Amino acid sequence: MQFTSTLLLAASALATLATANIVHFVNQDSTTRTIYFTATAGGDSIASLTVPGLATESATFPDAWIGNWYSVSDGAENVPGMLGEAAWNGFGGANYFDVSAIVNPDDIVGVKEIFPKFSATPISGCQSFPCSNAYNKPDDIATLSTQDTELICLLGNIANERRHARDFAEKNLDRNQSKALRMEDPDTFTLVPLHMDPASKTISSSTPSRALQEELTALNDLHKAFKKLDTDVPPPPIPVNPKRSAGITKLRESGNAEFRKGKHADAITYYTLGLQMALTRPAWEPSGLVRDEVAGLYSNRAMAHVAISNWVEGSLDAEASVEAKKAGNAKAWWRKGRCLIEMGRLEEAREWVGKGLEMEGNEADLVTLLKEIEAKGKKS
Repeated sequence: MQFTSTLLLAASALATLATANIVHFVNQDSTTRTIYFTATAGGDSIASLTVPGLATESATFPDAWIGNWYSVSDGAENVPGMLGEAAWNGFGGANYFDVSAIVNPDDIVGVKEIFPKFSATPISGCQSFPCSNAYNKPDDIATLSTQDTELICLLGNIANERRHARDFAEKNLDRNQSKALRMEDPDTFTLVPLHMDPASKTISSSTPSRALQEELTALNDLHKAFKKLDTDVPPPPIPVNPKRSAGITKLRESGNAEFRKGKHADAITYYTLGLQMALTRPAWEPSGLVRDEVAGLYSNRAMAHVAISNWVEGSLDAEASVEAKKAGNAKAWWRKGRCLIEMGRLEEAREWVGKGLEMEGNEADLVTLLKEIEAKGKKS
């Protein structure tokens, strides 16, 4: 089984969740397929699952299950193909997944895409292989995570005559548009049908709104956090759980150590794990603490991206760092500016660095960067 180090490390810390872990296998064409599951050593076995053409079948996974699955078309030889990989209830209580092309990149009719049922993003895999949105090489940083406990796995090729898979996805996920429930008029009341599962107490709604689903996911995650407490009420914001703080610090320091060794991909992995841990702090802990933690981690990850010329990723991370902490964060301002320069977006870089100087004063590195932008602008 070809898991990235990210997936294995992320799965090492386990959490018990009340809701079931489910993958809905959606067959996009008329070919019947059988799904074969492989668990890591010591994991529970799961019986193979047959998915008729243009149909949907679901499989339930045990808590903390780690493993993969592949699809075999009716009448074809049973050999591993494109893999769907998952680690349930892993690091920070998240669920991890990816589509892996490492074992058999020539399989273009099996597993195609995996994404969360309710949030619909992020998406691993694609409809046409090869693509950059899959796990293609052993050192790829391709593992994705979600708090959703249900995933969609698309199989086969989209049939022109029937769009079963997309109909299923759009009906359940509202992937193409966000029909947020708004109160344009303060006197207007919108009744939203809600359902509570009697066993897990999970709140759900049949209303096809991504915005609503995101709110319900946050509410259900908060409920799960409450259930893990030893008391009936959440603790005060301070002091925070020292174990989580120590874990975040350790991951950041590990990332810094890998960066100094020139192992930038490994550094990105550690920073990503640190971010996941920081962003899943209980809602009652101080938001200012979370902002400080993620500002540093996003900024460090941006620099790791810069080191390997990932200008788009570096720009996004640096901007996220600034959003978390605008003042006293000159490095993040500089890093996005550098990325914009390297992408040839000089006017945006000039505007960005100018805002950074307004926030940071005449910080030397930002002043130097602005001069570089001005010089490049004159040459062009």
